[in-house]
Amino acid sequence: VRTVTVGEAPVMPLLQNVSGGDTIINRFVKSSITPAAEAFRSGDNQKGVSVFVGGVTGDSSFFSKLPAEVQAMTMSNMLELRGIALSKNIFPPISCEDLKKVKTPVLLMTGEKTLLFFKAINEELNKCLTNREMVILSNATHGLEMENPVDFNKIVLAFIDKH
Repeated sequence: VRTVTVGEAPVMPLLQNVSGGDTIINRFVKSSITPAAEAFRSGDNQKGVSVFVGGVTGDSSFFSKLPAEVQAMTMSNMLELRGIALSKNIFPPISCEDLKKVKTPVLLMTGEKTLLFFKAINEELNKCLTNREMVILSNATHGLEMENPVDFNKIVLAFIDKH
């Protein structure tokens, strides 16, 4: 592996290092993960995906506003979102010390309009990783590559070329 690009990774254990981090995690689980899991359990996969996507973008109508082909692509990856929502260990432990062992160049990307918990996680990743660059993608929430594909691709390809 020559480079790693991280687009707002849900490394929730790092929020333990942030003031109010437990509250941030609990609020996210209560507003997004729990209702998505309930929808998946009841067999309403589309609602589960919609709630999950709304939770990570901060816009409950985000999924319904996506073009039909993007909705279809997202639904074809539904098992990943379902697995996350129904996981018994949704946020496996990881520490800053673990991350300091990563020597590969890492590009940390976050959206300009993203949610507080993704910003806080990226700030913690920025402190923990020793060989990293951090970029804020304009006009984007957690849907980085969908909301600003031109700049996303330009930034990622430049980072890969650089390394």
